[in-house]
Amino acid sequence: GGSALEKNYFANDCLAYHNITSGVAAANIAAVNAENVYVTENYTFRLGHHEPLFGGGVCGFDLETNSPADHSKNIYVFNNLYDYEGSIPSAGSAVCLQDPYRGVNHGLVVAANNIAIGGREDTQHRYMSNGIFLNGLKGCRVFNNYVYRTGQNAIQSYAIDSCVIEDNDLESTGGGGNVSVWSHGALNTIFRRNNYRDRPGLGISTAAGFVEICGRNNVYESNLINGREVAGVDRQPCPAQ
Repeated sequence: GGSALEKNYFANDCLAYHNITSGVAAANIAAVNAENVYVTENYTFRLGHHEPLFGGGVCGFDLETNSPADHSKNIYVFNNLYDYEGSIPSAGSAVCLQDPYRGVNHGLVVAANNIAIGGREDTQHRYMSNGIFLNGLKGCRVFNNYVYRTGQNAIQSYAIDSCVIEDNDLESTGGGGNVSVWSHGALNTIFRRNNYRDRPGLGISTAAGFVEICGRNNVYESNLINGREVAGVDRQPCPAQ
């Protein structure tokens, strides 16, 4: 859909299915001002433009509203494979779900059963920045996703409210001072049964754990690190203004 500020109609009843994308400099599939969107069983690999090398902020799928008037309701991202092996280093995040304006046309956003691979045996490059990037969503659902190897966080979120993030499998994510699950300004959100595990002998730095900055009323329960339940979360205060 085009910009709602220009009085365009929003896109409605959309399906992105069984597409293969590679070498795209920006978002491989994107929804801007849309409702009832299904993004399912797509294969995205070698993200970023390669000849010549360029492309920043790359997302395998990007929900990106640009104004409070844009629509972002009933967005479903299911069963996709995002393979960053051989991509531009730190090319971006596999799934980007962003609606910071929280307009009247905001609604349910779901990411489930996706696979995000940030590389394989390469011990030098961090091809994928984050597995799942969330910004401004209310009532979102993120579950049953598998994320392997990230330069930053497996799940990174800003200003989400009343979301449920559960049953995600996070393998050898984080590292370089970044934990696997990091949130800023989260409210009323549940982090439940997320399983972090290390791959033996991988040879890169990783970091398990949960860090919450400037959050309120969030629940962390039954999360695992290498088979042991996490005692809690590292809660940090809001940065000084």
